[in-house]
This record gives sequence, structure tokens and C-alpha cells, in this order.
Amino acid sequence: MAATARTAVARAAKLIETTITTTTKAVQPHYEELLKRNAQYIAKEPTVEKCNELGRQFFFTNLASIPARVEIATKEYHALRQLMKNWRELDGKMALELGLFAGELYCWSAVGEVLGRGSLLGYQY
Repeated sequence: MAATARTAVARAAKLIETTITTTTKAVQPHYEELLKRNAQYIAKEPTVEKCNELGRQFFFTNLASIPARVEIATKEYHALRQLMKNWRELDGKMALELGLFAGELYCWSAVGEVLGRGSLLGYQY
């Protein structure tokens, strides 16, 4: 029994080693090419302080872009509202696009609901 377990462990270790070697050979050129293409974005001295500073810059840059995003969303909302006011004047193509968009929203909502429940059929208690 112990010999069988040792053999299984040895085979598993060899399989893992082979997998790592094969994967490394396949991924390494892509990784190096990705780093080469994006060299200007890599910090020259990646200290903890520099990484914290970059994190703060990222956060506050996105925070500063919120008013512009809200303005764009408001304009889109008003355009959609105007479109819905005159829904009787819509041509067939636009009505079909809006219907497909509404269907897509419903489907994504259903997928989110299923994922949130953790089950396809009902809530788990």
C-alpha cells in the first residue's frame, strides 16, 4: 500500500514538473513580449512608497473623472427620455434595437440574480 502511494506521489510530482516546464516554455515568450511593448509603464524603482503613490494616483484620477462621466450619463439619459417621449415616431430598425437592448438588460439582470443566489432554482438558506 505504501509503495503504491509513493508511486502515485512520484508520478504526480513528475506530471506537475512536466506541466510547469511546458507551460513556462509556452508563456515565457508572450510575457517577455508584453513587458517589452509596455516598458514605458513599468516603474524604474518599484519601492513600496512608489507603489502606494501609484495606487493613490490611480484612485484619485478615477475619482476626478466622475463628474465628466456623470455628465455623459445624464446626456444619454435625456436623449433616451426624449426618444421614449416620441416612441410612436420610431422607425422599425430603432424599435428593434431598443427591444434587443431591453432584452439584453433583462438577461444580464437574470444572470446576476442567479449568480447572487448561488443557485439556478432558488435561494439557499
